[in-house]
Amino acid sequence: MRMKKLFLLSVACMLSLAVSAQKTVKFENNQARAFDVVPNSYVKPLTVELKIDEQKGRITDVWEIRPDELIALVNEKDAGDVQMQNLRNYAIFKSSQKHNCDVIVAPIFNIRSEDVSRGVTVTLIGFCANFVNWKTMDDKDVLWMNVERADPRKVGQSYTPYVRQ
Repeated sequence: MRMKKLFLLSVACMLSLAVSAQKTVKFENNQARAFDVVPNSYVKPLTVELKIDEQKGRITDVWEIRPDELIALVNEKDAGDVQMQNLRNYAIFKSSQKHNCDVIVAPIFNIRSEDVSRGVTVTLIGFCANFVNWKTMDDKDVLWMNVERADPRKVGQSYTPYVRQ
């Protein structure tokens, strides 16, 4: 009886292998020279002037950041420099909003806390300024922009301080 079951099992296996062996998979891959048409658009840069609000003069704002606000502003996974930059950005945003200006020029910050669990105080000192005289860049503007870019202490848009050796 055992031999009969073993024989039937082996015949069934052979039949299933024979059936699966008859399956064929066709695959075709053609390639021609591809030329992607990518539409480009070029925008002529704008230049703008900053006008300092001389009536306001130098402003001083003190921003008290509560612990619940601090959690939203400062991610504990970020490095200390990134956390401080987030606090500076927040103070600039709040002061720009308060004084209805586009930019805070030459901002100076004082960030302190006796106990971070009770919050942080950010003091910002600077000058309010607004953008005026927007215009499309012309050939005269290219010269001074290239002079600024040629400064060896500047890399791209960021400023790299000069170190004497």
